Amino acid sequence: LTQVLSGIWPDNGYEFDLRERVYRGRSSMTTGGDQDQRPALSILEPKTINPGSYADEMATYRKDRWVVLLQGWVGQRDHDPDNPTDAAYRLAADVEKCLSGIVSVGPTGQPLYPGIYLLGRKVASMELSQPTVRPAEDGFSDRAYFYLPIAFTLASDISQPGDQQR
Repeated sequence: LTQVLSGIWPDNGYEFDLRERVYRGRSSMTTGGDQDQRPALSILEPKTINPGSYADEMATYRKDRWVVLLQGWVGQRDHDPDNPTDAAYRLAADVEKCLSGIVSVGPTGQPLYPGIYLLGRKVASMELSQPTVRPAEDGFSDRAYFYLPIAFTLASDISQPGDQQR
């Protein structure tokens, strides 16, 4: 997922450049040096537990719902003081456009982007929720940001833990 989202940059048809700016587990982004002025994205897991549904009597095969939150921050150069959330909406749209490639199929049912289809067939499906966009807030973030919840369906064999690389 990190690699797919790192493909967001202008040469690939996007407005924003997230090369080397997609992180896992980072919950804040401050504007320190020049590098931190650019847009960024973090993949987080929520603080909730999603128990799986077992598919056999022995409870060795499980259908899991893996929920992640994408948190995106706009760059300081993209900030518009009159409309502070506009850039965050545009960044969220770039992220949604990129994620659509994970599930996109053509008229014959063949993946449009075989290299990233269902994340290399590591997931069975993906559902995107509506993004929530917020302006900068004192004590929380010094730039506009968004959250985008995603739910992936995974088929897991609990006798082979770690077989599903997230």
